[in-house]
Amino acid sequence: MKLLTQAIKLGQMLIQEGALTEEQLEHVLARQKNKHKKLGELLVEDGLVDENVVLACLSRRLGLPSVKLRPGLIDPMIVDIIEKDVAEQHAIIAMFKVEETLTVAMAEPQALLVVDDLQRSTGLHIQPVMALEANIREYIKKYYAQNVKIDSFMASLEEANVDVIAHEHSDDTPILD
Repeated sequence: MKLLTQAIKLGQMLIQEGALTEEQLEHVLARQKNKHKKLGELLVEDGLVDENVVLACLSRRLGLPSVKLRPGLIDPMIVDIIEKDVAEQHAIIAMFKVEETLTVAMAEPQALLVVDDLQRSTGLHIQPVMALEANIREYIKKYYAQNVKIDSFMASLEEANVDVIAHEHSDDTPILD
């Protein structure tokens, strides 16, 4: 993937591609000063530019792959490899692991310190992919909330004083292990 210089800004890229007008860009830039949100997020939020177009431009600009998170792209068994507070703080979510590589959706995949911290904490090579922050936060809520449900279910089992029976049989047939 060709890396564009950082001097080419997202707004200008979108204007060059015909996805945005100068007037629309000026209006959103004025709003951005008060909102403290990224330009791409505001453009999508306002319905001015499709999320896929913003992701494609950011992907080319950063030289990294991008993704729009959806069901099936995230392995629920791997999400917990990143603690929830870290995921929320940095707008990141673990997607899947292949061998010793963990693919992580990140709102700021160029944040090398975050990538380095993830490598240290997981012991895995980190493959960052670009995703919009709102999309990541939506999936943080969905996937980490499941863990809360599992934890409360397990706690309710402990409170119910459930006995676990290792082997149970209903006839006199011997159990073969």
